[in-house]
Amino acid sequence: EEEEGRKLVQAAALQDHPEALYWLAMDYRQRGEEKEMKEKLEAAAELGSAEANFCLGDMHVHGSDGYEVHLPRAFRFLLSAALARHPHALCSVGAMYYQGLGVSRDLKKSFKAYQIAAEEGDIDAMRNLASMHYNGEGCEQSEAAARYMLKVAKEAEEQLAAQR
Repeated sequence: EEEEGRKLVQAAALQDHPEALYWLAMDYRQRGEEKEMKEKLEAAAELGSAEANFCLGDMHVHGSDGYEVHLPRAFRFLLSAALARHPHALCSVGAMYYQGLGVSRDLKKSFKAYQIAAEEGDIDAMRNLASMHYNGEGCEQSEAAARYMLKVAKEAEEQLAAQR
């Protein structure tokens, strides 16, 4: 069954299906076939796979899987995934704007990226929003809003734990 599934995914990848290409890239990654992984992952990202763009961004942030650390390139990949509302990419974009990594520091853009990530369910973004509200970074200072975001984050975390 597994081999049959792999053949179906390979057939879809030959038709330039971005998620099939992403799946193949991760399969090659698991097998330690870096060249093939990169080829498929980059093709998937170019075809608009948010997950592939997120992975490439993360790999360029951390210098993993044969990619060197390159923060401006990482930001471009993460932003592409964020535009597709990928929650972890949105949170990463928020962090890069917050810290000025690979992009000019911009607290308002950081706050907005965290806000959208939080709407998409990213718990780290919820916590980061709480901190920004508390300190008045990129928004008006509001201890009440900070407490509310921490409450929302805790509830989301409990809900996630209950699903496991």
